[in-house]
Amino acid sequence: MPSGCCGGNTCSCQMIGQGGIVIEGSGLPSDPFIIDAATYHTDSNNGQFLTTAVGVGSAADPYAIEVDYAPQARLDDIPNVDTPSPQNGQVLTWDTPTNTWKASPPAVAPVGAISHDTSLLGDGSAATPLGVVAHQARYLGVSASGVGLNDNGMASVVHHFANDAARFASLPFPTLNMLSMLETGPGIVEFWDGLKWTRPPNQTGWVASEALLELSGPYTQGLPITMGVYQVDTTTDAEGNFDVLDLADLAGRSGVLSVMVQETGDVAWKAMVFDNVDRISATAYRLTDGTTMAGTPVTATANAVMY
Repeated sequence: MPSGCCGGNTCSCQMIGQGGIVIEGSGLPSDPFIIDAATYHTDSNNGQFLTTAVGVGSAADPYAIEVDYAPQARLDDIPNVDTPSPQNGQVLTWDTPTNTWKASPPAVAPVGAISHDTSLLGDGSAATPLGVVAHQARYLGVSASGVGLNDNGMASVVHHFANDAARFASLPFPTLNMLSMLETGPGIVEFWDGLKWTRPPNQTGWVASEALLELSGPYTQGLPITMGVYQVDTTTDAEGNFDVLDLADLAGRSGVLSVMVQETGDVAWKAMVFDNVDRISATAYRLTDGTTMAGTPVTATANAVMY
């Protein structure tokens, strides 16, 4: 401020406010000069960025300008990106002559650019597309539906079905010796014998030198066997004989390896088992005097090993 101005009771200096600056007061101690500047802020949107002015200019709430992308901003607004009309499926590709990123179709690997081992075939071209090599000996097959077990592989695993109706309706058709299990019979495995689902016979590693009764040939070592328990409740004939296993019990059997009879009832007696052409019979003897029990009711439990 110039020397002498406001040095006394009056001031000879002239002060003019411009550009939004307002000067108030006379410069007296009781009425000092007050310089007040009014400022204005507004939001701006140039299409790429949106600026927002906040604050009142005080120490507690200073002016601040916030910058964000405008709603209509696009990737193409970046200086080194040139994608005015991108199409579905296109990707950004660097273009060296123009030093810009451009929208282009994805690059396709040239034939022979893909390396693979012997588990795949083809080169990835339209003429020889990539495929999986089926290993038939390891039960791996390839079909129009994809990669999976071949028929031999399918026959080597246990197939699970909710019930017999679901198993009957399933595809493909079962192959010989295919295994299955029903949820209605957990733990029971059945196999397809070519005509129907049936339970496999008991296999105990039984060893027999010869059979008690041969119906259709001798027993072969290692052939599966069946253990059967039968209840006998009958009357002996005039010679004290009765059937332990009749034709119905032996239907579908090739022979009987052995039979053990547990005699029951109030009378002490003993059954002497013998093979009887196409069945297993026994003669009942009283243990009191050794006589045959002719025309006598007898009961017993028979345990038979059959093949």
